Amino acid sequence: MGQALSRRLHAIELGDFDDFGRALAPHEDPPSQLSFHLMYLTRGEMRLKTCVDDDVKFVFGWSSEIDHALYGLPLPVASDPTALIRQLRACYRALIEEGIVGNRREGLYMVLLNDRWAQRVEAAGGRVFPTADDDNYIYSTSKLGTLEGASLRRHREMVRAFERHNRELEIEPLTADRIEDVRRLIRSWLEQKLEHSRTRPPESPDYFHLLRDDVSSAILSLEHLGDLPIRGRIYYLEKEPVGFISGIPFSEDTFLYLHHKNLPIKGLAEVIYSDFSRSLIGEFEFVNAAQDLGIPSLRAFKLRLSPVRILKTHRAFVPSAALLESTSR
Repeated sequence: MGQALSRRLHAIELGDFDDFGRALAPHEDPPSQLSFHLMYLTRGEMRLKTCVDDDVKFVFGWSSEIDHALYGLPLPVASDPTALIRQLRACYRALIEEGIVGNRREGLYMVLLNDRWAQRVEAAGGRVFPTADDDNYIYSTSKLGTLEGASLRRHREMVRAFERHNRELEIEPLTADRIEDVRRLIRSWLEQKLEHSRTRPPESPDYFHLLRDDVSSAILSLEHLGDLPIRGRIYYLEKEPVGFISGIPFSEDTFLYLHHKNLPIKGLAEVIYSDFSRSLIGEFEFVNAAQDLGIPSLRAFKLRLSPVRILKTHRAFVPSAALLESTSR
């Protein structure tokens, strides 16, 4: 499974997608609290690896705090705090023995924990903190697709404004023969983001890292349209690509949006979200639009789309005192 890096560690490959998708099926709290699959398409920047230690499997990689955070709980997921701390000790031991953790008293970071998983880590001795930047926005597919309800009034106004001024919007499926159009669009989108940052410097010190990660993730997903059940649409004005959206089935009732890019044309983002959501009606009850990365404008946009639920995420720190008991063998 993946390219062997040592006797334990493996870089995550796209071929692992189905295995982890089944292992982390959102049976506890659908629609899923975790955009876990996003990590497969950002693995180049996040440097994600799997580690197998006896019967425990876990995923670790880059986070904003430290470069060996665990993503979610170890597998198989343990409901008993005693069993969980045993698993975490095995994870910590493996990271020490593989040289990932250089200082035995560093402790262990965990990210992308849902409410229930965070409670389990806290019961096992971890310190838990909310991560609002990673909270997932969940929408009703039918409501977003049909623009129903008073809460979407502003959204409807933006769609109508776009339609009044742009009558020639063409919509095409995201297929292999249109990849170069999407690449060109991503480059234009990135240039505008960088230009904007020159006049209004971003507040977050991680902004450019996340921007690079986002772009590389989007491009990587295009290279593997045939490897994963990715579907999407590309939008043209006067034969030029101005927006695209893509995603992947995430569970029986939820479709996960992976990427959405569009040029700054008034109302275009709202049109794209509604159009693509409308194409999912009858197949998925919800769409998960992932996180806002702490970007104020993106947070305001996603709130304006009237989510039916915001799925809270957490990070945790487990001190070394709770982990060192089994690291000496």
